[in-house]
Amino acid sequence: TRTQVLVTIFPELLNESLETLSFLRSHTINAEIFLEENARMDKQLKYADKKGIPYVAIIGPDEVKNGTVTLKNMQTKEQKTIPIKEIVHVIPSEAIA
Repeated sequence: TRTQVLVTIFPELLNESLETLSFLRSHTINAEIFLEENARMDKQLKYADKKGIPYVAIIGPDEVKNGTVTLKNMQTKEQKTIPIKEIVHVIPSEAIA
C-alpha cells in the first residue's frame, strides 16, 4: 500500500510526531515517519519526493504549541497549516485522486 503522508521529525518533538503518526493510521491514512532523528527538514522533504509520497506533515514547535500541523503537498509545493484533527478530511479526498 502506498504511503500517503510522511510525518517529519524534530528531535525534541519525537513524541508529538509519533502521536500524529498514530492518529493518521487510526483514521486509515497510510503514513510513515522519517526515522533519522537528526535529519534536516530538506533531507526529509527530498526523501518524500523521491518515494513519491504526496503529502508531508510537518510537526514543528509552532505546530505543537498551536495544536496544528503544516501539510505540504509535494506535487504542487503548496502548504497550509490546519488543526491536527482536520488532516483526516484533507488527505483521503486529495491523496487518492
